[in-house]
Amino acid sequence: MKTFGKLTLIGILAMFLFSACEPDEDDTTLDARDKYVGQWHFYEYSKSALNQSYIVVISKDATDENALDLANLGNPGIENISSRGVLVGNKIVVHPQPLPNNWEIEGEGSMSNVSNTQMQWQYTITAGGNRMSYNITATKQ
Repeated sequence: MKTFGKLTLIGILAMFLFSACEPDEDDTTLDARDKYVGQWHFYEYSKSALNQSYIVVISKDATDENALDLANLGNPGIENISSRGVLVGNKIVVHPQPLPNNWEIEGEGSMSNVSNTQMQWQYTITAGGNRMSYNITATKQ
């Protein structure tokens, strides 16, 4: 009788263990943009311009599941100017686009470490007829 009780108990425990291994039906897929979202400290360096650092805030575009808003990319001097980027593979691609301050910006950035706390960016700004290219290291704040 004791053996039957032990076997029954083992059977019940086994049912709980195996049922815990099934995926939940309401699990949602992670959004690939999540690792990019947040406040980033950009350190910009250029061969032909003064180096500068500034904050860029990256957020999800609510209208497009692949798009991101990049507030203050390029440090345009007005805090509420955002650029639009599209996540293509593991890169944020900023297609050529005019900004409200009469600049045009284009470029791309991607994660540069496995902990997703640093990105490398290359972008170009055209302002007043001058075209400047920049390389940026960005660190998540």
